[in-house]
Amino acid sequence: AHAPPPHVQAPFSHPPAKKPKISHAETTVAPAGTAKTQKPTEEEKHKTEIENIKIPKELLIANQCQPWLEKQKKRMQEMEELLMKHLVRNKKALLAYKKKMSDRRTDMDVVKSICLQSQFGGGNKLDAALAHSLELKRVYHFVCTFVDRDLCALRQKQITPILLQYIHAFEACEPRSIIESQQRMKRLLHENEFESEAQRFGNIRGAEYIESQIFESECNEVLNQDLQLLRDFGVEFVVEIVHKMKHKKETKNAMKKEKIDNGGGDDVFNLRFRFEGDFELQMYGVAESEKPPALMVRINEARYRHVYDMLMSQKGQCDECMDFTFVLNNDGDDDGAVFRQEHIEWLEGERMDVIKNNGRFVSVVNVYNFYHQAITMLLNDLQTQNDTAIKTE
Repeated sequence: AHAPPPHVQAPFSHPPAKKPKISHAETTVAPAGTAKTQKPTEEEKHKTEIENIKIPKELLIANQCQPWLEKQKKRMQEMEELLMKHLVRNKKALLAYKKKMSDRRTDMDVVKSICLQSQFGGGNKLDAALAHSLELKRVYHFVCTFVDRDLCALRQKQITPILLQYIHAFEACEPRSIIESQQRMKRLLHENEFESEAQRFGNIRGAEYIESQIFESECNEVLNQDLQLLRDFGVEFVVEIVHKMKHKKETKNAMKKEKIDNGGGDDVFNLRFRFEGDFELQMYGVAESEKPPALMVRINEARYRHVYDMLMSQKGQCDECMDFTFVLNNDGDDDGAVFRQEHIEWLEGERMDVIKNNGRFVSVVNVYNFYHQAITMLLNDLQTQNDTAIKTE
């Protein structure tokens, strides 16, 4: 008798067991006076049920049936391993399961031989032998009735203790460990085919901002110290990882081979930081909806260091260490916009003047301080222009 594994209480949505379609034969009523027919046994009922199963058309094509069989064979193997682990005390139920799976594997071998014979004729058309194969019907019935249902329950029982371990990380209220635990839990749900739960889990508002604020480089402690200094002063930013940078030893060899021919593209700078600053715009007569240009800093995570820490032989690597520019928060085409392309050009001019007079920017902290001062100067100029226009009127 079939004895399913015990139910596990956990926040999962079990898919209902998929019942295979059965084509019911027409029933006839015996005429009056005839002897009553004997009721069919359970074994005969089951046999009739299997014979009347309708196999999906895609499984009646050898080229599609064979990959499906391979997939179900792996699922049955996984199911058997989990049963051995979770039904070890219920030997009777375990033996019943193993007997059924052994029989179905034998059926699979028969169906595979049919598929191989069919492939000599092309293997991409409906095969009559597959359509009438009782072995295929038995396998399909077993997958729909037992594997789809019980494998889900067994997987749930397997991963629930692991999920609970990850949940304990939430108690520490440490944002970085919480984010890492969420990512591991999401990955674990994906691996065990709990797709709907994985999609719903860990979807929080502002996740990009939170991940940016807890970002840490795995290979550059100088960069981590500078970012922490900005955080300590309340500076907010969003970081985008363009691609994962290798560790220092691997990076040195990679950088030697890499020729910087594109003027500093994203293959050189693997991190992008966006700063929008915190400016009290109303003090300058500017509406809050009119955001000043943003600062975009591109950094080579492996090479980043303070300019004054570089040796004379390394000074030429400054351009390959960090770069920055300014971008409008609107399209700049609106005549009514406060901040336009001409202001981007003014900021770039200020940048070149600073480099000409003071030399290279030392660090990302130095770049942000310049950005904040330049935007403040720009806001003061706009306020002066507005005040002059009002006096003239």
